[in-house]
Formats: sequence, structure tokens, C-alpha cells
Amino acid sequence: MSQSRIASFVECLLNNLSGIGISWMTSIVVFPLFDISISTADNFWLTIIFTVVSMVWSYCWRRLFARLQLGAQKQILAEVMS
Repeated sequence: MSQSRIASFVECLLNNLSGIGISWMTSIVVFPLFDISISTADNFWLTIIFTVVSMVWSYCWRRLFARLQLGAQKQILAEVMS
């Protein structure tokens, strides 16, 4: 069964929202190790920007694989029916 576009979006959204806090906290720890000085607010917005980019990218990959899976299922069905 193929995953709907809305289900793909919800999955990507929940996956990325759950990672926002982890990403933000990681950058608070890691940035000083590389002598990167950034305000908490800027750090938050940078995390949001990367999260949105990640969501779009994840959604595109999910839809590609859903399409490939559907194509493979159709090919198997055609072989069985012939």
C-alpha cells in the first residue's frame, strides 16, 4: 500500500519537529568548540531554517521512494498477470 502525500508530510513534520530541540541543544554545545559565537535567538532561527530545509528534502525523498515502490508493485503485478 502506498503512503499518501499527507501521510508523508505528517511523518516528515513529526520527525523534524522532534529533532528541533536536539539540534538546538547540540548547536549550543558544539558551536563553542569551533569558536562560533552566536546569540540564542540567532541559534534558534538558524535551527528553524535548517529544519525547514530538512523537511522539504525528506518529503521529496519520501515521495520518490513511494513512487518507485508503486512502480515496482505495478511491474510485479503485470508479470503475474501475463
